[in-house]
Amino acid sequence: VSLVILAAGVELLWWGLTRERRAAVWTGAAILWAGIIAGIATQIAPLGVAAGTVWAPRGALLVAALLGWLLVRELPRALWRGVLALAVPTLAVLAWLWWTAPAFARAAQVYWLATDSRGNVYASDDTDGVVWRFDSSGHVLGKLWPRWAKPPGTPGPGYGPAGISSTLLEPFARRTAVPIGPIVRHFSFCGIAIGPDDGLYTVDLDTLQILHFDRDGQLRHSWPLPAGYVPAQGCIAADSRHLYLADLRSSIHVYDFTGHEQTQWPVTQTPHGLAPTPDGRLLVLHERSISFLQPPTGQVVREWTLPPSSGVLLAAYQTVTVRHNGEVLITDYNANMIVRYAADGTPLPAWGGPGTQPGQFAAPAGITEGPQGQIYAADSTNHAIQRFQGDGQVDLVWSASADDPIEAGE
Repeated sequence: VSLVILAAGVELLWWGLTRERRAAVWTGAAILWAGIIAGIATQIAPLGVAAGTVWAPRGALLVAALLGWLLVRELPRALWRGVLALAVPTLAVLAWLWWTAPAFARAAQVYWLATDSRGNVYASDDTDGVVWRFDSSGHVLGKLWPRWAKPPGTPGPGYGPAGISSTLLEPFARRTAVPIGPIVRHFSFCGIAIGPDDGLYTVDLDTLQILHFDRDGQLRHSWPLPAGYVPAQGCIAADSRHLYLADLRSSIHVYDFTGHEQTQWPVTQTPHGLAPTPDGRLLVLHERSISFLQPPTGQVVREWTLPPSSGVLLAAYQTVTVRHNGEVLITDYNANMIVRYAADGTPLPAWGGPGTQPGQFAAPAGITEGPQGQIYAADSTNHAIQRFQGDGQVDLVWSASADDPIEAGE
C-alpha cells in the first residue's frame, strides 16, 4: 500500500512540475508525505509475517527518498518553502511515534516473566538488556535498565518511558574495563523474580551481583554472587520468606531479602528452573524431571519424571511455574506448548501448539501466574506475550508488532 501511495505521489508531483500546476504539485507532495507515514507503519512487522515484507518497503522508501532529493534540488525557492513546510509535520510525527513506541521494543526478545501483587507483568528483554513492565492488560508502564542502576541509596533512572532508545541513553551507561578499552555493558538475564514487597530481583552476570530494585525501579540492595557461581537457566525465584538462586553446579542458594545466605541445598540433578509452591516448598525443574524441596533442609519430598520431548533441544523443558491451586505448568520448547500437571502429578491436557495464532507458540519461554489466576506466557520467536484464562483460553496477546494489545478473536 505504501509503495502505491508513493508512486501516485511522485507521478502527480512530476506532472504538476512539468505542467506548472501548483495544485497538482501540492497535492502530490501531500500524497508523498502520507506515503512516508504509511511507510513508517511498515517498520512494525505483524505477528508471524516474514522479514522480507518488512525490509522490502524500507528499501523502497530509501530509493523514493533519493529520487525525491534529486527532484527537489532544482526547485524554486517558493517550492522549497513548501517542502520545508511538509518536513515539519513529518518530523513531528516521527518524534511522536518514537516517543510513544507502542509495545516493548522493536522486535523485543522477551523471555523471563514475573508478576507482582498488583497484577503488573514484568518481562526481560535480552535485545536491549531491559525489563519491561506492563499492566495486566498489556499496556506499557515503563522499562528498567539494570545496567544503568546507580549505587543503592542513590536516586537512579528507575522505570523510563517506553520510547527511550538505548542509543539515546548510551552515554549514561556504565562502562566496563576490558583489555581493549572500556565498553558499554550488555545486560543478559538468567531469570527475574518479584519479592513480597513487589521489588524486582535479578542477577547481574557482569558485576557478579544480585540486584534488588524497588517498585519504582530504584536499586535498593545488591550483594555478591557465591564464589565460582555458574548461572543456571531460570536462576532466580522468590516466595514470601526467601530468595532462591540456582547454581549450575547442582545447588540452590537460599537468601533472606537483605542478602544474607541462610543455607545451601545440594541437588542431585542440574537445575533448569525454580518455582515456589503455594504450600511453601520449592519446585526445581531438571532436564527430564521435577522435584519438590522442603525448607529448611531442602530435602526432596516428591519427584516425578517428565515425558520425552523430541526436537532440536535435549533440554526441551525451559521454564516452570506453580499456580495458586498447585497446578504445575512447564513450557516445552520442542513441542511449542505448555505441559500441565495437577497438584498430585496427574497429567492434564496441554495448552498450545506450533503456530503464530493466539494460543500457539514459536519457542515458548517464561511463564507466570497473576494474582487473579491469569497465566502469562512469553512467545520468544513471535516477540509476544499471551494471556490465558484459567481454562486455557487466550483472551489477550501483545507484542512489539502492535500498537495496542490484541484481544483474541479480533
